[in-house]
Amino acid sequence: MAAARQDANPRLVELIRSEIERHGRITFARFMELALYHPEHGYYHTALRAGRGGDFLTAPETHPIFGWTLARQLSELWHLLGRPASFTLREYGPGAGTLILSLLEGLLRDRSALLGALRYQPVEHSPVALGELSRRLAAAGFQHLLEEPGATPITGAVLANEFLDALPVHRVTCRNGELLELYVGWGGEGFVEIPGPPSTPALAAYLEESGVRLAEGQVTEINLEIEPWVAEIAHALERGYILVFDYGYPAAERYDPDRFPRGTLKTYRGHAAGDDPFRAVGEQDITAHVDFTALE
Repeated sequence: MAAARQDANPRLVELIRSEIERHGRITFARFMELALYHPEHGYYHTALRAGRGGDFLTAPETHPIFGWTLARQLSELWHLLGRPASFTLREYGPGAGTLILSLLEGLLRDRSALLGALRYQPVEHSPVALGELSRRLAAAGFQHLLEEPGATPITGAVLANEFLDALPVHRVTCRNGELLELYVGWGGEGFVEIPGPPSTPALAAYLEESGVRLAEGQVTEINLEIEPWVAEIAHALERGYILVFDYGYPAAERYDPDRFPRGTLKTYRGHAAGDDPFRAVGEQDITAHVDFTALE
């Protein structure tokens, strides 16, 4: 049965539908990529989404103490590195900058000498969010810290707060003992789920390497984007630390068929959680819990 298109971004729905009609069914990872990150109509590209007036709250929006605490952690890491003259903080998915602003406030509150060495490199796909981040940094007097992420390896820290859970994931299931991928097709009035052979052998290899055996009928998500992301930051970070904050579990818990028989995929809109990614396409967040075993 086709899922309803209620409250969806019609241009984005048409764009995804057209791709399916031209090339056939697409992976859920491709669907999620377009729904969240399409450069014109994607969820993160059309508006600011986090905050009390948005769709969800992350820790920085809840209270600045999260950023203040991170400020002390970064000061400690700077000291452990021998107080280098230049300490670069590269943040993935900073949004409108709530975390970095509270972190900088924390450094000011503590009168940390790290402020004199700090450089800040935001990695943000959304031009709307990046523009607001730059404006807020300038208003707070920190515009001079802002740098474009470059190819030169950095000394400092990589920060990712609720970033990995929004990377595109493949959806798979086990039927008659066989691993199948759950693709996305068009059903005439909305998007539909279509099972088929895996689009890549990497999906089965991922489960095997994690020691995961899916139960009959179990549905779950596989994030193949974590490994290239880790490779990217390993290449970028010459000396320093990686700080990742996210929702997730070790593999044994993440893929427990009794705990998560239908996986961990969730949607968020207006601070309400849902489980139908085909509703409000382009107007709701889509996330999946992180496999911490794979990340480690």
